Amino acid sequence: MLLSKNLGDRVQHNIVMAEILEIIQLGHPLLRSKAQVVHNIRNQSIQNLIDNLIATVGQANGVGIAAPQVAKSHRLLLLPAPISGIPLLQQWNQLR
Repeated sequence: MLLSKNLGDRVQHNIVMAEILEIIQLGHPLLRSKAQVVHNIRNQSIQNLIDNLIATVGQANGVGIAAPQVAKSHRLLLLPAPISGIPLLQQWNQLR
């Protein structure tokens, strides 16, 4: 499933199976390497990674996360999109 207006529905349905990933620290060699282009966002492994990133950023009380931060070499960045009338931080908290 793709991220959409129904992100909350998607997350409530799938987040149970998502994995909290370890966030790597400054100095890790992967953070200095060029990440791979994501050619097919609909690929199931990429969709699983998106689910895991949502779970991980929620657990870390973060405001965004990129795949290389969890040692996954993909050009993928997750940031909350504004939903009318709901502050961004509150949106992330609702995903947890």
